Amino acid sequence: MGGIEAALYFGVPIILIVIGLIAGTYNERRHYRSIRRREEDFRSLLIHSGETLPEGYETAEVKLVSGATVIAEDRFKALLATLRNIFGGRMRSYESLLDRGRREAILRMKESASSAGFSVIVNTRFETARIAQGIEILAYGTAARKR
Repeated sequence: MGGIEAALYFGVPIILIVIGLIAGTYNERRHYRSIRRREEDFRSLLIHSGETLPEGYETAEVKLVSGATVIAEDRFKALLATLRNIFGGRMRSYESLLDRGRREAILRMKESASSAGFSVIVNTRFETARIAQGIEILAYGTAARKR
């Protein structure tokens, strides 16, 4: 293998990994900015995992609300996870993926409740599933109105 062939053989995959790292980091940061902005917008809508309504809320009208999202893993995180599987330990590269997915699913659930005029969500639960090269997260709960 000549010098140019070797550079292409090893250089192209390295360049693609670096491009993937840069694009993935950019997209993740952009998504976090969007999440933080929308979380501030929905700060007043209460959410908790308890099964009973807080005092001052009525049960005259309740509704099941949900929010789902699928977050794709980037190739750089998949590479890090593969290495972590070999050596064991905490998979930090997937923690932000799950955090973003969980927060996005909660926001979508809150958007659904808010658009229907509800002000609290109780008995909140999560379901998580692996789909191809991503993770689906579903958040659901019972929405109610304040008296």
